[in-house]
Amino acid sequence: MSRKFSLEELLTNLNVIDYNCSDDSSFEGTNINSEQIKPGNIFFAIKGNKVDGHDFLKSAFDHGAKLCIIDHLTPVIVENKFPYILVENVLQSLISLAKYCRKNFKGKVIAVTGSAGKSTTKNWLYEILKNFKSAFSTYKNQNTDIGSALTLTNCDQNNDFCVLELGMSSRGEISTSSKIVKPDIAIITNVKPVHIENLHSILEIAHEKADIVDGMKSDSAIFINKEETPFDEIVRYIKAKSKNIKIFSFGSDENCDCRLNTYSFSNEEFSVDSSIFGENVEFTMQNIGEHFICNAVGILGVTKYLQFPLFDVAKKMKTLGLYSGAGQVIEVGKIKIIDETYNANPDAVVCAIKKLALMKGKRKIAILGEMYELGDFLQQGLNEILKSLIENKIDIVFTCGPLMKSLFDKLPKKIQGGHCDDVDVKILDDFEINDGDVFLVKGSHGVNFSKGRMYEFVKSLCSCFS
Repeated sequence: MSRKFSLEELLTNLNVIDYNCSDDSSFEGTNINSEQIKPGNIFFAIKGNKVDGHDFLKSAFDHGAKLCIIDHLTPVIVENKFPYILVENVLQSLISLAKYCRKNFKGKVIAVTGSAGKSTTKNWLYEILKNFKSAFSTYKNQNTDIGSALTLTNCDQNNDFCVLELGMSSRGEISTSSKIVKPDIAIITNVKPVHIENLHSILEIAHEKADIVDGMKSDSAIFINKEETPFDEIVRYIKAKSKNIKIFSFGSDENCDCRLNTYSFSNEEFSVDSSIFGENVEFTMQNIGEHFICNAVGILGVTKYLQFPLFDVAKKMKTLGLYSGAGQVIEVGKIKIIDETYNANPDAVVCAIKKLALMKGKRKIAILGEMYELGDFLQQGLNEILKSLIENKIDIVFTCGPLMKSLFDKLPKKIQGGHCDDVDVKILDDFEINDGDVFLVKGSHGVNFSKGRMYEFVKSLCSCFS
């Protein structure tokens, strides 16, 4: 159920210049994408760098919008007599409404950030919480300030939990989102050289992630991956903000509050032994990849902090899987495809290669696309990927994009499958697919590709058996 609004609430919390709408109207939820509108939604016609929402007003109402928020009248509104609220700035009005919703939200807000794995961690935490209480979460990976505002304005105020994902590509974005979201609990999954071309150093990225506390009140709690972050520096940075935030650690370090003790892999499952605030917890997980196990331990820490019964939470861990573009395994015919097509960075590629190596199958085949915003770290990252491909005995490797050519050239000849400077599935035309083959398809999504350009390879492989 989405958040409901009266016209009075909107007029009070938006910077209104004028409006044309029935005084007894009520509305449900918000959206900025006309094609995703649900009946009763409020359409915010945000003007971006490339697209102006005012150009999609007719589409929004055709899809069921009940009201539009605009910064100027258009002929379409006048001709169709669409109900509207005229404001000075549509984006700021959405954020203003989100802050109002946050102030009146009766449950707990949990925010997840990190260089990698935040969408999966957010999804898993939501899946677990909704088994015990009412919960809402960020749609897909809408992790900007706009995405945060949309989440808050769609979350019913009577829910027990709202779980959000906060992302960034440049300095200051996490702080801005945190001040809108005001988390009660935060999680930092890791700090990696992602967007380092914009932030210039791992330390700056760590500081950006730690800014998630900027909107948090004293006595809130943050859970930080101790081994996948510069933990001590993050703690120092948070304490320097003079905020009395409870800081908890998770990882395999013996001093972690939430500790990953041991894990093993057999029969396509991980068996995990952990200690959560001193309570021993054993659980099993699907073949999600080693790199996600630590985040699962962090989730157990959050649920323990929220006073959920760990035994019941641990049983739910086995039901957690991965999602389209984020490691989901697709079985088609007698082959398997690991769909990692949404995004990529060197560490994530190495983790995906390790998962590929663990999969049951005859040949292990990697199709790797480009990684963006790495700057001077690109070559170092490619060297790490090369090392991982060889150590994990990957049978065949295809690469896509000019930045990946140097990796392809360094591969042993026997595992060179092919290279193309663009995403071109034709490089598979002469490749004979055998029963039992396992494919990893991994690459950054790039601009304006919601599923990732590399998904063309997934579609092509699936079509071979349709």
